[in-house]
Amino acid sequence: MRTKKGAIQLSMSTIIIIIIGVTLLGLMLTWVSGIFGQIDDETKKAFEELETQIEEQMRPGQDFLVLGQSFKTPVDESLVIGIGVRNAAGFRTTVSITVAPDTGAIGNPPDANTWINLVQSGEEIEPNEIQTFKVIMKVPKTATSGDIALFKITADTGSGVTKTEPISIEVE
Repeated sequence: MRTKKGAIQLSMSTIIIIIIGVTLLGLMLTWVSGIFGQIDDETKKAFEELETQIEEQMRPGQDFLVLGQSFKTPVDESLVIGIGVRNAAGFRTTVSITVAPDTGAIGNPPDANTWINLVQSGEEIEPNEIQTFKVIMKVPKTATSGDIALFKITADTGSGVTKTEPISIEVE
């Protein structure tokens, strides 16, 4: 006569393994979501500090501000550049920010256009309000130490007012 004790033990072992696996998966998901929550909080904090810096450094009557004009960053690293635009027009307007390599610069890396990673643009601004924009530049892996790329950051308010500031990024 055969006993089914082995089959029951096997299925009990399988159930225990599944329970342990699900528990570990739950713990891992909780840990990962906590890490991403911390990263999100740090990013928000950095952007809030950027906004505070722009508000503090923009002088009365100044319509356009780029925080810094000369930057140094290692290869394969990102750089966040803060831009402040004040709507000097007497009406609500949409501001567009563009970043482009300075085509007149001698020695600009040929791939400088690939350094532009993200440009926040197209925000509406109320009269006399200051809006903060963020530009993220990333130095590609192909860059070498000592490379310098020159760019022009332009703000177009859509009301006929265009402001441009040059920036340089040196690879460390």
